[in-house]
Amino acid sequence: MLKHLYLSDRYTLKVSKINGLLQALSPAEIPLFRARLARGKGDLRGNLLPLFDVLLPVARESGVDADKRSVFKRCFPGKKFSDQQYRYFISDLSGHLEIFIAKRGFEKDKALFTEVLSRELASRGAVKAYNSRRLDFETEREEAPVRDISYYRHCFESELIHLEKATAGMKRNKESNIAETVDYLDRFYLAQKLRLSCEIYNVRNVLAVEYKVFLLDEIRAHLKNKTYADTPVILVYYKVLMTLLESEQEEHFFQLRQLLAQHEKNFRLQELREFYQYVLNYCIKKINLGNIGWQRTLFEIFKTTIENGVLMSEGYLSHLDYKNIVTISLRQKEYDWVKIFIDKYNKVLLPQERHNAYIYNLANVYFNTGEYSKSLKLLQQVEFSDLYYQLDSKSILLKTWFELDETESFLYHASAFRIFLKRNKLVSDYQRTIYQNLIRYSAMLHRAGNSKRKIAEVRKRAEKNRNIADLQWLLNKIDAQIS
Repeated sequence: MLKHLYLSDRYTLKVSKINGLLQALSPAEIPLFRARLARGKGDLRGNLLPLFDVLLPVARESGVDADKRSVFKRCFPGKKFSDQQYRYFISDLSGHLEIFIAKRGFEKDKALFTEVLSRELASRGAVKAYNSRRLDFETEREEAPVRDISYYRHCFESELIHLEKATAGMKRNKESNIAETVDYLDRFYLAQKLRLSCEIYNVRNVLAVEYKVFLLDEIRAHLKNKTYADTPVILVYYKVLMTLLESEQEEHFFQLRQLLAQHEKNFRLQELREFYQYVLNYCIKKINLGNIGWQRTLFEIFKTTIENGVLMSEGYLSHLDYKNIVTISLRQKEYDWVKIFIDKYNKVLLPQERHNAYIYNLANVYFNTGEYSKSLKLLQQVEFSDLYYQLDSKSILLKTWFELDETESFLYHASAFRIFLKRNKLVSDYQRTIYQNLIRYSAMLHRAGNSKRKIAEVRKRAEKNRNIADLQWLLNKIDAQIS
């Protein structure tokens, strides 16, 4: 039986189609769409324009459906409410929004615009206009620096239009562009097939799901005989796939890094970000398997992604990436570098995330450099709204009181932290376990005092468990107390 798949949305249960469309408009598009309604006649201006003006602020501010009777009364004062008429108006407004959004997408996609125009010119017999457009395409194709999957799809579609329309009346002995059409189709297909195969095997690493990847063995055999050295997108996706299929063979990873450095300018930022996410995940997986030496590689890759802007999305850096970069930098003791990074890149975090992220990460730097009083001062002056920052800040406070050997403060905070973990329903079972274990084993180590026998017992039990937040810090403290 076919399964219907939908985009994930935290408002799925309460957001109607019309609300989703209104929320999809960018701030710059709102006056454009409103002007479109205002220029119209009949229902567009008289009914849909007031309906749009009433629904828009409700949809964008509250995210829930407005009461239809209240909306009808505000839009059409004096008229008796009609559920059927209201539904007609909503349906019409939705249709106009969909057309507007589709046209905006069409205007932004230059390649699609060119394909549609070329097809229309050829089918209408506008020979001179078509030939001019064809010459422009050939020049752009040769000079294009970006040669990602969409480039090969566009080249294939353009050659197919030329084959079907422009060469339809050619004599048999006249050369056509069928070879070019097939070649671009092959490259587009191989690149897209490899991309989707990478996604499938990446999902397999996380979820217990099975997908049949048709012809993948044949494609891999083909790529061993033909390298496609002139098609970076195939080279890179093939190497990504090999890091997933043969992760133990580390040469795939290093070859992938080399290819990305060599062909960085051949990809749009979005596709380059996708490649680097695979690279980062590979390093993280190695580290999680106990290969601590890969932390240095992860740090160097993070530096690369900061320098080339790969981690930036619409001009902003995710606060999670910000935090991860700080964490790995501290593990590598890159204290001078990370202090510069925190100040410089705090400015490109989303405004609503900026303060919490800055305070927490700076406090983490102070903790790791032994400036405990500065760390305490920062963490005690702010109430974090994000759960992850709440957990990690409480963890730093616990470790700080331990480092300062402030028994009373340590025990008080440990008790408060336990209560927080027990009562907060948003804390996952895994998070609750690892932070409870941090409290438990650090308290055991605190009670052990100078007894090497008791300290050794803590190490034995901690190494056996390992589900402990910041296990490495705990092991370092154990080693320091034994020596």
